[in-house]
Amino acid sequence: MKNKKNIILTNIVTSLRVLGIFFLIPIYLTFGGLGLGIANIICFLTDFVDGKMARSLDASTFFGSLYDGFSDKVFVIMNFLILASITPWALVPLAFELGIAGSQYLKFKNNLNVKSNMIGKIKMWVIGLFVIIANLLLSKEQLTFLGNSLLSKIASLNNQDIVNICLGPLIFSEVLTLTSYILEFVKGEKNEKENKEVVEEKKEKEEIEEDYTLKEMLFDHDFYVRHQDESALKLLRKRKR
Repeated sequence: MKNKKNIILTNIVTSLRVLGIFFLIPIYLTFGGLGLGIANIICFLTDFVDGKMARSLDASTFFGSLYDGFSDKVFVIMNFLILASITPWALVPLAFELGIAGSQYLKFKNNLNVKSNMIGKIKMWVIGLFVIIANLLLSKEQLTFLGNSLLSKIASLNNQDIVNICLGPLIFSEVLTLTSYILEFVKGEKNEKENKEVVEEKKEKEEIEEDYTLKEMLFDHDFYVRHQDESALKLLRKRKR
C-alpha cells in the first residue's frame, strides 16, 4: 500500500486525540476549567496537525477522513456535556450537532457528498475557540495575567453566565452549519433526479470500481484523491468483502 507508514503515523496522531478527548471529563473533575482548557488546546492542535500531515505526506484516506470526523464529533459532544453540567443551555448546541450528524447520514444514505463544507469547518474552529475560552474563564481566579480591571469584571459573572455568553456564537455556528447541510441535501436530491445522465455515468464508474477491495477503498490514498469530491462513498456501504 502506497505511503503506508505515513498513513499509519497520521492515524496514530488522530488516535491520541481521541484517547485524550475521553479524558476530558476526568481532567475537568480533577483540575477544573484551567486544566480542561489546556487539554482542549492540545486536542484542538492535534486536529490541525493530523490534517496537515495527511495533506503534506499524501496520507489522506477515506478511513482517515471518517476517523477525523468521528474525533470531531466526540470532541464536541464531550465538551457540551461538561458545559451542560453548568448550564442546561449547552444542550441546545448539542442537539444541533446531533442534527448535523443526522443530516450527514441522510446524505451518505442517499449517495450524496458527505465531505464537510467550509461552513462546517469554520464551525469547528468557532466551537474550539469559545469552548476553550469558557473553560479558561471558569478558573478566572487563576488568570492573574489579565489584570485587575478585567478580572474584576469577569469575577462579577458566575460560571453559568460565563458559559451562557460563550454559547451564543456556538449556537449560531451550529444553526448555520445545519442549515447549509440541509440545503445541500435538498439540492443534491434534486440534482440526482434531474440529471439522469450523470447518474448513469456514476453507475458505470461504480462497476469499474468494483475491482477495489474494502481495504483499498478505506486506506488507499490514490483512491481517496480520485473520489473525495464525489458520492463514491456508497461503494463503501455496498462492499461486502
